[in-house]
Amino acid sequence: MSGNDTFSEENLQSLLNSKQGPLLRKKISDLEMTQEIIDNETSKYNDNYEIASRHDSLIDICASTFGPESQCALDIGYYFVSSEPLAELKVKNFDAFIYNPKTKTAIFVECKSSISRVGKIVNDLYEAKDQIYQHKSYLEEEIGDDIKSEEFVICVPAEYINRIANEFEKRESNGNIDIDKDGLFLIWQVNNLFEESLQLFTRISREDKYYCQHNDRRLTRLLVDGCATGNSEVLTKFYMSSHPLKRNVQIVTHIAKKCLLSDSIVEFTQKDIDDFCRLESTIVHYARDDIAPSISNTFIQNNQKLGLIEPVEDKRDFFKLKIKGKTIETLLKNYEKEYRERDIRYNINQMAKKKAYDEITSSQSSLFNF
Repeated sequence: MSGNDTFSEENLQSLLNSKQGPLLRKKISDLEMTQEIIDNETSKYNDNYEIASRHDSLIDICASTFGPESQCALDIGYYFVSSEPLAELKVKNFDAFIYNPKTKTAIFVECKSSISRVGKIVNDLYEAKDQIYQHKSYLEEEIGDDIKSEEFVICVPAEYINRIANEFEKRESNGNIDIDKDGLFLIWQVNNLFEESLQLFTRISREDKYYCQHNDRRLTRLLVDGCATGNSEVLTKFYMSSHPLKRNVQIVTHIAKKCLLSDSIVEFTQKDIDDFCRLESTIVHYARDDIAPSISNTFIQNNQKLGLIEPVEDKRDFFKLKIKGKTIETLLKNYEKEYRERDIRYNINQMAKKKAYDEITSSQSSLFNF
């Protein structure tokens, strides 16, 4: 090997085709059977799914609190209009976009289900905020209205309130945050003791005595008391940032219900998925017509890669689900199990390939340097 030995599929294939190929294949096979790697990748996958699910739940709570039948919408005119604004531009973005068309106030909310590197989280918040200002005209065009004022919020479970509040206060006290120029991030907390409720966490900036509350006193009063979300309807089936397994299960649920199950065969086209993703009941986003093809492309690529779907012979543009079940419920259960297991195996294979490649190229490099 010469030049750039960094792992890539191209470099991997080159090494597989060399004299080291048999050794590389054996190392990959051995590593795939290593229990430590299997356990680590399985644990990582399950942890990521759980984290993504908790994150979705926080967005659900925001969406429900400002849903069309909510008190915030009906009494004071604040509506959840989109999940993940600017995500389609692949820039740093928030998780929820709430808007009051009468006052033309936009509220951008970032949801964090856990707090680890609190400093990075705050840095990311201000980067996302900058992106909102840079793309304000774009957002106004997308919603068909002017935005006259903006507020920015981080939403966290109640147990993380002190960590995030202390980080803000430290930066404000140190002068790292120019309050007059940058304003303050508001904090919403989700309480889970008796029923899920969204509540404004009120604090005062120690240095300058700025009250951290909404400009609209009516909204402040509602959220200080806490808005219960237990009876509110969740508006969406998934988000762009949802775990792929969750998105895929929702898509398979739709196409399975749409099909007439004949011998448990489910056939569909990419257009079927596109149409599903363009529904407001599937994903609440102002640009869902534009992002639907990306979601359906990802579904087809991932499921073909894992051997869960295949093209239908003699039926152009049709795909067939290779998982079967006598009922839709059984089919979905089988699909979820197979997708999870195959995706984990794929990740293990990728990890084994990289580790085996690095070991061989590192060994070669050491011999060459010697």
